[in-house]
Amino acid sequence: MKKNIWLLLGIILAVSACTMKDNPVGYDPVNEPKLINFSDNIISNVYSYEDTVKSYLNATVISLGNRGKYESRIFLRFYDLPDSLATMENEELTLKLVVNKQRNSENSTFHTRIVNQSWDQNYISWKTATDSLDWEMPFFTDYEFDFELNEIYATGDTVEVGFPLEMFYNYNQEDDKYYVDSLLVNYGITIMRDTPDTEGENILEFYSSESSDEYGPELKFSYKVEASDVEYTEWNSSIVYDGMFYTSTADDLEDFEVYGDSLILRNISPTKMFIGLDISLEDFIIAGDTTGINTLAEFNKMTVNRAELVLQAKSDRYFSSNMIYVVPYLLTDSTWVETPEDGNIPVYEEQFEYVSGTSTTSDSLESNEFRIDITETLQAYINDGDDIDGFGIIIFSARENRDFSIVRFYNQSAEESKQPYIELTYTPPLLP
Repeated sequence: MKKNIWLLLGIILAVSACTMKDNPVGYDPVNEPKLINFSDNIISNVYSYEDTVKSYLNATVISLGNRGKYESRIFLRFYDLPDSLATMENEELTLKLVVNKQRNSENSTFHTRIVNQSWDQNYISWKTATDSLDWEMPFFTDYEFDFELNEIYATGDTVEVGFPLEMFYNYNQEDDKYYVDSLLVNYGITIMRDTPDTEGENILEFYSSESSDEYGPELKFSYKVEASDVEYTEWNSSIVYDGMFYTSTADDLEDFEVYGDSLILRNISPTKMFIGLDISLEDFIIAGDTTGINTLAEFNKMTVNRAELVLQAKSDRYFSSNMIYVVPYLLTDSTWVETPEDGNIPVYEEQFEYVSGTSTTSDSLESNEFRIDITETLQAYINDGDDIDGFGIIIFSARENRDFSIVRFYNQSAEESKQPYIELTYTPPLLP
């Protein structure tokens, strides 16, 4: 009986202690995560700038078209073409391409030429052909074949282009046979626009061989090995070596442009965004006594549980894959806080740093709001003693050089509901 009484008294004391105001483990706990939004006076400057000549590996689309002065060309190489043949049905080879996206491209003329230089789809860019070779201009032969595409296509529609027999095979009069063009076998073909619209957009994107066997490019035709053969032999190749690079009608690809007061994210030409930050103890003090951050020591030791940069997208945007993927970096050089001159821009591994643990953010942008996870980046910006000085955030697409995707966001001078802001969930330090 005495044991039960002591047990009852213990329970009463425990309950009483947990309801005391100053008890840190009771019903009024201290140092729980708190939510705060920063919008006013924390962004010191914004700008966007062009950068990089890198290629995107294993892209599931190949883009044929242009936006302004930038145009993209596709490269195709087909394997195991028959070495020789006597005749080909309809004397043409049919290239099948499956449409991914189209924009303003219902009346277009395209050139096709035979490439005369080795290229590697994993390294191809406007500058490089392989990991060790640059392009030697002109990189194609003089033989030309033009074709028109004059329809409006939906995703999944098939485009078929008939190429003349003589483009792929050379006729030998002595034995009355056609022999495959060795240059075409080795290096394939390139397709480009006839006259890019340097004032607008004209985009046609197809699925690449990396997308799937069903949607990738395919070349097919029917032929006879000997003229005396009764039936035609069907040949097709869905094994395609394909790639894409962009170039410029202004021939100034090494002169990178800078766009002041603008937040632009695009894949061709790759454009990064910079957002300068000026978050300090004063921002917490202004927010009121409930923040739990009252001293510089508390500010430097807080835990960033979750931080998101929230941007509002403008309506004029184009996404190739219905998703946007971005990666934030921390700017570590104060020189670049102010808008730089054209061509004078921050570069990888010198002026900004990838913070360990930072993850790629993706969003379909079904609404205009885009949230970028900057948790680890902002923790490095705030923390004192981590040997990293942060001055702002560099944000770029994880799919640079892949396609013509582009989105523009409102800057800090827009109306309040459209301005960028940071939504921060944090925990004040238990001890100062």
